[in-house]
Amino acid sequence: MPLILWDVLRTVELDPFSFPSGDSLHFRIELQQRSGEQVFRARVYRVEAFQMRPTFPDGTRESTEFVVLSDDSYTGSDHTAPTAVAAPEHVLADLQRQFGAAT
Repeated sequence: MPLILWDVLRTVELDPFSFPSGDSLHFRIELQQRSGEQVFRARVYRVEAFQMRPTFPDGTRESTEFVVLSDDSYTGSDHTAPTAVAAPEHVLADLQRQFGAAT
């Protein structure tokens, strides 16, 4: 089975989807092209932040760390499309449908 390579063409981050509860979801979309072909896909990742505090304070400040996750709350799969424009448009439409209550 040959390896299929995907070139990353573009990565964008969306403004957060905010909910009345105060929660928000931060998404990153990665636009990829199958190497040597006119086949495109968009993959969705969620960006999470957390703070680390030392167990024994030594005068250093807390740090905020970010991690990019493959997102389980997003039920869509990779979106394969015939153009570089269509792939992210499919993802954006799916995110809006799934989190439409968000603003």
